[in-house]
Amino acid sequence: MNIIIACGASGGHIFPGVALAQELLKSRKDKVLIVCSDKPIDTEILQKSGCDFITMPQNPFVRTYNPLILLKFFTKLTKGIFLSLRLLTRRRPGCVIGFGGFVSGPVIFAAWCLRIPRIIHEQNFVAGLANRVGALFADRVAVSFEETKEFFSNNARVMTIGNPVRSSFINLDKARSRERFGLEKERFTIFVMGGSQGASAINSAIVDAMGSMEHMQKHRLQIIHVTGQNDYETVKKRYQKDNIKSKVFPFIEEVDRAYTASDLVISRAGATTIAELTYFGRPSILIPYLAENVHQKENAYYLSRNNAAVTMEEKDLNIDNVKAIILNFLEHPDRLDKVSKNSKRLGNPNAAKMLADEVAALSGESNVKE
Repeated sequence: MNIIIACGASGGHIFPGVALAQELLKSRKDKVLIVCSDKPIDTEILQKSGCDFITMPQNPFVRTYNPLILLKFFTKLTKGIFLSLRLLTRRRPGCVIGFGGFVSGPVIFAAWCLRIPRIIHEQNFVAGLANRVGALFADRVAVSFEETKEFFSNNARVMTIGNPVRSSFINLDKARSRERFGLEKERFTIFVMGGSQGASAINSAIVDAMGSMEHMQKHRLQIIHVTGQNDYETVKKRYQKDNIKSKVFPFIEEVDRAYTASDLVISRAGATTIAELTYFGRPSILIPYLAENVHQKENAYYLSRNNAAVTMEEKDLNIDNVKAIILNFLEHPDRLDKVSKNSKRLGNPNAAKMLADEVAALSGESNVKE
């Protein structure tokens, strides 16, 4: 059976799309095609994934009353719908799944026009505009959080399944993972992941906080730090200067090993990060990236309300606050364990399989009707 997955414009949309594609290819041997934007981040992720994909021109939604800009947007939107209709007519998929973002909308609408079964998946706590509109044309809506159902009017079609994570992720042995990074087995290990955007604020605060630790505190801590390309050399030299045991990377491929090796994670609060944290059951300090509108902030506070993380807004990001939270977790292993269990409880490691089963069921319903 042909399956088409529409996702793109950010890793938060693409990674769960890839996870679903891998599950479908693994369990049912379906022919899966991913439709993404022509942004470099989309093509880079998908080339590494090994999934078949095609690109469509970028056309992000614009909030403006300027008639010329609106005309340009709707012209591109019409072109996107036409390209989607042509693709779906040629491929005749058994189901189309949209993961949000501006690529998803035209593909889902085209599938509705052609009466091809359609599923929307929302990764964030607050539903995005593309998915709220797309849900009007969908047969099913899948959400990552139970409370997200409130953003969709027809609750009978909405199901809570969690956010799919990549099938390559496995829970590895903590001691062996630390050994793989050249770290000590007994030290309290922090995994810092600033993300591709806005990493500098986190990098600076963490380096300063670690450097301000007393000698004995430093001796009990070690760090895995993913800096992004720009801050790599600066962060690496600072840890060396301050005598902090560390492994610093501009980016990391074995992110599952880093999660497994860690006792505490410090990161942004994108939907994919939240899914990974809860998959591995890791306590975290979440620092939402506010340029992402409300999504990251609401994702972070959802974990905080469930005592699965500590949320720190960027305006409060300073040496004293970061240091205090790290040391609180270091000195209270019972609290660390409780937050870890709460984090694990919020995750669903079977999200990809559940969504793949829904794809199969909806495709089967369509075949029966035909």
